[in-house]
Amino acid sequence: RPAFGYTAVRRTHMKQLAGIKGYGSEQMNNAPTLIGETGIPFNMHGGKAFRSGDFSAQVGALDNTISCLEASLVSFTLWCYTSDNCNGYGDQWNLEDLSLISMHKPIRSGAQLSVPERDSCARAVQAFARPYAARIAGTPLKSEFILDRVEFVSDPTKSNEAAMHPTEVFVLQLLPQRLLSRDVRWTILRPVALWLGHSELSA
Repeated sequence: RPAFGYTAVRRTHMKQLAGIKGYGSEQMNNAPTLIGETGIPFNMHGGKAFRSGDFSAQVGALDNTISCLEASLVSFTLWCYTSDNCNGYGDQWNLEDLSLISMHKPIRSGAQLSVPERDSCARAVQAFARPYAARIAGTPLKSEFILDRVEFVSDPTKSNEAAMHPTEVFVLQLLPQRLLSRDVRWTILRPVALWLGHSELSA
């Protein structure tokens, strides 16, 4: 049935993803879940953002989509690039417009004002340029990026066996970086901004 409001939409997305993941786990011998070619229509609201330069709605929609996928701990592929994307015809097929990059640079207004010039062809970059755990020592229990606080939370299981291996977290340099963690020693590798975490648990 229809869902109205941010909280209701997010709850619906989470319920649907849980159902898909549960089917693979229970009916397909614990098969992993991969959500393919996901994204959001950048031409929403009749392409209003193309004229105003305010992509706040797209940032919110894409953040909601990715946040639900991350919170569900499922794998996904994000539709990221169509080389000849343009405002008039989108991805050049059926007026779909999911490309994160466009030949038409967004007008620098609203949410776009915080985007560095080098990334000016990107759309809703605040939503997709987010930290993630590339490798986890243990089993992930929680993975969440809170956009309005620019805060990444990762909570894996802890064991003496896992303590022998690092957890790798990728953090883009355009994000402010401040680390809060317990029982973990971190090494920061630049310029790729890869954080290596070693548990202080004794093996």
